[in-house]
Amino acid sequence: MERINLPMQVEFLLNRLQEAGFEAYVVGGCVRDSIMGLTPHDWDICTSALPEQVIEIFKDQNVVPTGLKHGTVTVILEQSPICESNSFEITTYRVEGDYQDNRHPEYLEFVSDLSLDLMRRDFTINAMAYNYKDGLIDLYGGVDDIKDRVIKCVGNPDDRFQEDALRIIRTIRFALRFGFDIDLDTYNSMQKYKHLLKNISAERISSELTKIFETTEFNYDVKKFFSFDGDGSRDIQAESPIVECLLDLVDTFLNRNVERETDFIMSGLAEADKDLSTCLTIIFDDDNIEDILKTLRFSNDVVEASVKIREYGYKILTESNEWARSYIIKQYAQSHDSVELRYYARKLLNQVSCCPIESIISFAKSLCKDNEYMEIALKVLESQVCDCRNNNEVYKISYLAINGNDLLELGYKGKEIGIALNRLLDMVMKEEVMNIKADLITALETIKEDENDEVVT
Repeated sequence: MERINLPMQVEFLLNRLQEAGFEAYVVGGCVRDSIMGLTPHDWDICTSALPEQVIEIFKDQNVVPTGLKHGTVTVILEQSPICESNSFEITTYRVEGDYQDNRHPEYLEFVSDLSLDLMRRDFTINAMAYNYKDGLIDLYGGVDDIKDRVIKCVGNPDDRFQEDALRIIRTIRFALRFGFDIDLDTYNSMQKYKHLLKNISAERISSELTKIFETTEFNYDVKKFFSFDGDGSRDIQAESPIVECLLDLVDTFLNRNVERETDFIMSGLAEADKDLSTCLTIIFDDDNIEDILKTLRFSNDVVEASVKIREYGYKILTESNEWARSYIIKQYAQSHDSVELRYYARKLLNQVSCCPIESIISFAKSLCKDNEYMEIALKVLESQVCDCRNNNEVYKISYLAINGNDLLELGYKGKEIGIALNRLLDMVMKEEVMNIKADLITALETIKEDENDEVVT
């Protein structure tokens, strides 16, 4: 195997620990990513030194005892241009006792044997260690599994998932992130123990979902995964849509049974940007989406955005007769000059503030995947929204060239002010009046005359 290029700070930390008489390696994701040709975001170090010994060895540095009971000490060094972080976790080799809640071990025990530490890790691709002195330590075939593009548990998958049921969803995350298959024994064990997800906190489930939707490039053309059998050949019988598997796991946690059209969801996710709220709206397209996301303990901002994306996604399609008529789309395509389309885009920008309009349109596209005309119309609407925003067009009361104080001076009072400003804004958005103060004052007289004409005597 080729030499892994370690950042200067990492090399310094490893050398300092080794010079003090201890073993030290980079371990886990940074080794995996380096082998795959990816740039690691974090460099974690494992060592035979106890936490108090690590603190003593680096007493001349900025040391933070971030997780002493778990054997973790954080050393903060000067920033380097070739390393994203200047904060490095150093963790003592450890083994773990039985897991009573399918998430947390009863106890931790520090050890001096690297192999015992690697044995407790989740997947073979995450159970490798490296330093310049010993090279790559790969006890479970992680390199081969990277070459074979397969996710496989370390040792017996039944043990790994009973220890920590969250690993069941992590399996999906890594498979989606890297486009890997799932080992057949690992997949079967996931199905066998998926009920244990009910023992995991909602916050941990939502955290994994967030990582999935923010890092995965969904490809509608590659929508299936294959499990591997013992001799490394694909088992076609185990073919299963991976997103369907993910949603089945989430439904197990939520204790709900929902029939979904997986191909429909996959096409939507492939169309959508890497926006968490949009993805959640696509997979939880349900009248109870607010309750579902709150149960999963997503933030209020994410819940509000998802609810709004769904509400306005359907609203855009329901109101398509206002903005998507053929002559409007044709007119826009020929000259980018459709008042009706501009007005509708401005109304959307006025009504929605908790999420990007593009997210709403992305969700709307997922609802009409087989309607080529509406797909084109939605792209036109999206372009018009972008134009309105880029051209600093008027779609909020605060953008008007007249304000409440001006109306007070003109004799308006109380609710009359808000009503008048909203009428003016609507007229400006419809391009019935220019956003010039004198023109707006003149328009107020027209509004008054219209209101007088409407009075029944």
